[in-house]
Amino acid sequence: MTSSRDAPFSEGWIHRPETSNDDLKTLCLELSSLTFDHHIANWRMVFITSNPVKSMIYPDYLSHSCEALAVFCVDVDAWGRRHDGLWDDAEFEDREVFLDDMFSILRGDKHLQRDRVMLAVGMAGGMIASKAKMLGYESVMVRNYDRGQVSRAIELPDSYQVALVLSLGKSVDSRTQGVYRGAPRASMRHVNLQSVSYNRFSQ
Repeated sequence: MTSSRDAPFSEGWIHRPETSNDDLKTLCLELSSLTFDHHIANWRMVFITSNPVKSMIYPDYLSHSCEALAVFCVDVDAWGRRHDGLWDDAEFEDREVFLDDMFSILRGDKHLQRDRVMLAVGMAGGMIASKAKMLGYESVMVRNYDRGQVSRAIELPDSYQVALVLSLGKSVDSRTQGVYRGAPRASMRHVNLQSVSYNRFSQ
């Protein structure tokens, strides 16, 4: 099944940055390979490039040399909303999978939609962070932000919730040397080989 909702820009599921920054456009294109569950757009990403808004959401943005905040927003009830034309050209298998999920929700699986969309946002955030690293940025997950404040700043509809905020930082030195020069964060702990195991969980 194909749908205009699969297009990354036509339905605005990625909000284009106000700047003409080529790096941000590259990050947007990186997400164009992703699809939505049942072809229903249930998350959006908003780039914040305004310094006053960045400082309000992430007071440490200067120490991280934050050039943009990537805000991921989710609609945990998107499947149940009306989507005109979505099923016009749908294959039987697409309808069957959708109905199976909806019946699971009716049978009591209240967290199915939220689990699926959070998985999708996690994958999208990981892709952004990985691509940003290739472009010379460091990504930091912003914690302890005020969800209401963020929602008002980006004029988020009531049906959406803020799920994830990433800071993309690139200092002046890193542009010429390829090394991140932002302030170190004591809370940062990187994954090492001891954090990875094969075939079964291992501590």
